[in-house]
Amino acid sequence: MRCFFSFLVLCLIISHKPLEAYSPLRFREIPKNRIEWRTDLELRNDVYSNDLIAFLELAPLKIFSVFGEISYRTFSIESQNSVSAQVIHKHVNLDVSGLNASLVGIRFLPFEFLGLNLNWEIPSDNLYSEKFHSISPEIFFLTSFSSRLKFLFGIESKFYIPKSEFQKGNEIGVFLQSHFYLTKWTIDYLLEFQQRIKESRNKRLADIYQKQNDQFSALRFKTGIWRELFKNTLKTDLGLHYEFSQGLLYAKEPSHRLEFSARVLW
Repeated sequence: MRCFFSFLVLCLIISHKPLEAYSPLRFREIPKNRIEWRTDLELRNDVYSNDLIAFLELAPLKIFSVFGEISYRTFSIESQNSVSAQVIHKHVNLDVSGLNASLVGIRFLPFEFLGLNLNWEIPSDNLYSEKFHSISPEIFFLTSFSSRLKFLFGIESKFYIPKSEFQKGNEIGVFLQSHFYLTKWTIDYLLEFQQRIKESRNKRLADIYQKQNDQFSALRFKTGIWRELFKNTLKTDLGLHYEFSQGLLYAKEPSHRLEFSARVLW
């Protein structure tokens, strides 16, 4: 546990110097000791970017775990189109490399069919957009159709802490997740719908102008595979996942993300 708390302190310290928000889709898991390393390539709002991510989870009990995640943005390049006599494509380096936002949380599995997550996302000091601390409680249910096919579905909510007299609207979402197990392969699917249920308010303005008219929604999908390499004391896997997002809650245009992963479980 000592190494986890050191990792948690690191998450809290570096979260005040990152440069862009970080919000990929995450698979819900049962409590387990694990460490993961991930890298991705993302296209979002005409910006190509890459993150390096480290994740650590420790489960002192089979029904309970604590986890933390940090990421590092290596580059962000914006693609710009100029239309005059001809279309000219330009690529602009946004110079936003650096430590990114962090996540800490707990998992609790009181029954084999019922799980609870509580996530705290720590924002970045990004100059390009406002960022807020958020608390996200989740409840999910697990079921199995066979030893090879397992499903998980649940409800999540996200509550934002006000910043500089700006109250970002709370959100709610539903998700469906499945895992199909083969001898050395695991195939994952995750479908999630998110909706902002309350308009954001800028309390620095007069009452009639405070509402931001931003009750947006988003539909997001993630799929991929894990390949087992070793299964001794330490189980080692390699993964490849693709994520698609559509909706103004996440981005102005459809977004794409390709993720490469390695994990060790014990």
